Amino acid sequence: MNSNFCVATLLNKNKMKRELYHAIIRCIDGEEFDLENTLRKLKEIFPSERPESLRSILTQQYSRKVKNTYSAQTSELKRKEYCDKFEESLNGNVSKDKQSESGCTIIDIAKKNRFSPALTARIILSERLSLNCNDIDLKKHVKALLKDTNLIPDGKLALEVWRACLEDGNYGHFSECIKSAVGNEYEKRLKQNLRRLDISFQDEHDLRNSGCDKTPDIVLDVPFATKDGAIINWIESKALFGCDENHENYLKDQLRCYWNRFGTGLVIYWFGFIHEMRKPSLDEGILIEEAFPADDQLIFMNRLYNNSDELLYDQNSLENFDLNQHVNIDSGDNSSVLLSMQDNEESHKTLNGLVLSVTESIENTKI
Repeated sequence: MNSNFCVATLLNKNKMKRELYHAIIRCIDGEEFDLENTLRKLKEIFPSERPESLRSILTQQYSRKVKNTYSAQTSELKRKEYCDKFEESLNGNVSKDKQSESGCTIIDIAKKNRFSPALTARIILSERLSLNCNDIDLKKHVKALLKDTNLIPDGKLALEVWRACLEDGNYGHFSECIKSAVGNEYEKRLKQNLRRLDISFQDEHDLRNSGCDKTPDIVLDVPFATKDGAIINWIESKALFGCDENHENYLKDQLRCYWNRFGTGLVIYWFGFIHEMRKPSLDEGILIEEAFPADDQLIFMNRLYNNSDELLYDQNSLENFDLNQHVNIDSGDNSSVLLSMQDNEESHKTLNGLVLSVTESIENTKI
């Protein structure tokens, strides 16, 4: 297959079609299990795609492969194979043509088996320490060693484990820290947009303090609408690419719960999503975007009046009221007063109608 064919035929101005997504997945599966080298290839083949989208798709596909093969990769036979190869490298019993290409034996073992370097390092550590620890103590001890490799007494092994965890883009302590930092950064961007527009909201910390268990990142105190016709009551921030599989999992585990509790809402996949997912998701009451909507796409509820405005109006009316300048109702000249009363009644009816209409629209988004 000509890998360059996709770019001209499948691209649709920043909207990734499902067919293009599958072309990227096929390209990933055909490359060596090396995140950085594969990412460089993807950038060359799909130059019009955002690099962060390609990286997110790549890391998701690697995670998928690791999960699918985890049982086989961690079997007793495989564990012994990993340890034997590592011992050979430590003892220098490896021919020149089989010496480490990356300078790290654990990384090379992981690449050849299309597995995670950090998980491979954990297997080797577990096997080397299994004679001295029972299962529970072993897991705790290995976790501590992976987090701080300075605690590993063998210097060569410590360096190998550190390198393996550092270069693993999906698993391990370093990777989890990076994912957490990226997620927090995009949540911060979301909140900055809301504050810029003076939109009042509660975040997940506020909601948990008030007793909610499953909470989106943001719940709006007053909903707004978009020109797509969606009313937004809550917003969920996802610093990743939205594909069919993970979006369906989020619908099942999170988003439908939010819809049941708070009404219709918005999910932002900051690194893009498969364009064909948008309509069926919107039909379920959940709008998908890849950024916070532009200001000209937002529709806010008009502030007709509030209690303080009404009180101020009443006080000003009383202060400016002069009985001598108004019509004497007792004298029979009451036509203008009646007309004024009718106008006020009509304006109140219009006002009440608008409030009921908006309230009904919002309530219809909830159960």
